[in-house]
Amino acid sequence: MPEIKAADNAPRTMMGAGGSGTSFGWSGAQSFGGGRGGTGSAINFFGIHDISTSVVIMIDVSDSMFDRTGDAQKRKLLKHGRDQNFQVVRDEAIKLVQGLTPQTRFGIVRWSGGAYAWKEEMVLATEENKQAAVRHIQNEIDYKTAKPRSGERGGTRHDLAMKEAFALKLTDGNATEAQPHGGLKPIPAQEIYKVAEEGQKDLSKKAHLHVIYYLNGKEKTDEADTLRTLASRNGGKFEKVEAKGREQK
Repeated sequence: MPEIKAADNAPRTMMGAGGSGTSFGWSGAQSFGGGRGGTGSAINFFGIHDISTSVVIMIDVSDSMFDRTGDAQKRKLLKHGRDQNFQVVRDEAIKLVQGLTPQTRFGIVRWSGGAYAWKEEMVLATEENKQAAVRHIQNEIDYKTAKPRSGERGGTRHDLAMKEAFALKLTDGNATEAQPHGGLKPIPAQEIYKVAEEGQKDLSKKAHLHVIYYLNGKEKTDEADTLRTLASRNGGKFEKVEAKGREQK
């Protein structure tokens, strides 16, 4: 069969998911992508629609994503796999992957205290790659699967997540960074915006950064405002989704 190629200057989209906890925010599933039009795949992630030939799916696997929906408690996982309320996020990501056309390139990033890409670069959405991606999403995107790398402080590192996504040549509330003597320090919104701004400079065509505020706890105005602004500054859409099993203290 002839090799299938995707244009380097084709539309790009980034999509992701994150959750809010008591100490950190970015509730939700964040999707990042760039560009509309062209011959890309029709994207639908938690009701956010776009058309793109390059897609990065970003999923927050921080403790709060599982603690506040009843999947985990006191650092112990209570529900596993498809029994988790978190499965809703996996299902949406799987549907997105399964709907991609063969000419579309895609990547997957999970993050918490560290950020990890499924592949070092985006791959074409062949049936083989899509099946492998579905297995990865279902089996490897879970609680405690994105611990800090050596030298990283941890927390809920949306800044590291975006850097990881932009490193795939596509270019993720209140993000936090763990401190040397304990506790979590909020990462200023301006620092998050700057990561996206710097990443966009290396792209031939600006990426759309869509954000899902995945409410697994009480909504916080500052979190919502940060996410809405991040999407707005990067040509993306902002949506709120209430998580199944959401704790509403």
